[in-house]
This record gives sequence, C-alpha cells and structure tokens, in this order.
Amino acid sequence: MDLKTLPVEELEGKLQAGLENLTGLDFEQIERIERQNKNVTPLLNWSSAFQAQLAARALGVNVNEIKALPLNRYNFITSTVSNFLFTLDSETAN
Repeated sequence: MDLKTLPVEELEGKLQAGLENLTGLDFEQIERIERQNKNVTPLLNWSSAFQAQLAARALGVNVNEIKALPLNRYNFITSTVSNFLFTLDSETAN
C-alpha cells in the first residue's frame, strides 16, 4: 500500500478499520516502545510519535513509512488516530 498516493477516503477507511481491531494489549505494547524510545510525553495519547506507531500497527506498515510522509498526510493520519482515541461512539460504548 502506497500511503503517499492512496486516496484520502480510502486511507481513512483502512486506518479506521485497523484501529477498531487494535486492543489494549496493542496500546500497551506501543506505549512500551515509545517509552524505550525516550518519549517523555506524560500522556502518550497526545504524542504524534505514539499516534504514528498506532497508525502503523493499524495499517500493517512500518512506522518509518508514516514518518516519511509529507507533513499534511502525516498530520492527517495522526489526527485521525487522535480523534479515534478521544471519541467514544455511543453505540460501541456498551
């Protein structure tokens, strides 16, 4: 999958679907990776590096592919992850 040329709607759909399949275990594993990488953000949910790691896991790509994207696409991806983390769908809250 070429993240640079994938249409935004398709990228967002794949990312959302991948995020929905992640678990708390994935979250904790990525937390551990970010702490080992010396990420000192108190709440990692707010860290773009952490969000990029989550996106990479959700999309099944290496995090360096995401970090190498043009800034606007990188920001789109990390913002999508942030929105996912901080929005609770009332239908899935049960």
